[in-house]
Amino acid sequence: MQPSPAEVARTIAAGHLPASAYVACSPGPFPVRHVTDHVGRILLLSPERGALSAALRPADGAAYVRRRLGPAAQPAQEPRVVRVDRSGLLVRLDDRVARLAFSRPVTDRQDLANLLHPALCHRCAG
Repeated sequence: MQPSPAEVARTIAAGHLPASAYVACSPGPFPVRHVTDHVGRILLLSPERGALSAALRPADGAAYVRRRLGPAAQPAQEPRVVRVDRSGLLVRLDDRVARLAFSRPVTDRQDLANLLHPALCHRCAG
């Protein structure tokens, strides 16, 4: 859920409380400013093109797909994930479709996040 424009304005106006944010697989900490809204949610203020924004941006999933497919199946266009289910990814490659299976079936959303993290994290995707 995104904060309302009023909450963003209050954060900018009152966001004088310094804090540090830590992101998995990223060197940190990242300096931020913070304030809480009327419900108690924490709103963070950091530069749009800052280090924290870069650390939160997902890695290029196409690079992961290309590595998994190997040199023999390199498509002319960028591969696109068209479906994710509990068994793996369905990827469109030009006029073909490929299936990249997970190492085991996914049980819930947290399990899916744990399986996709190495693929999408730019630090872990080496």
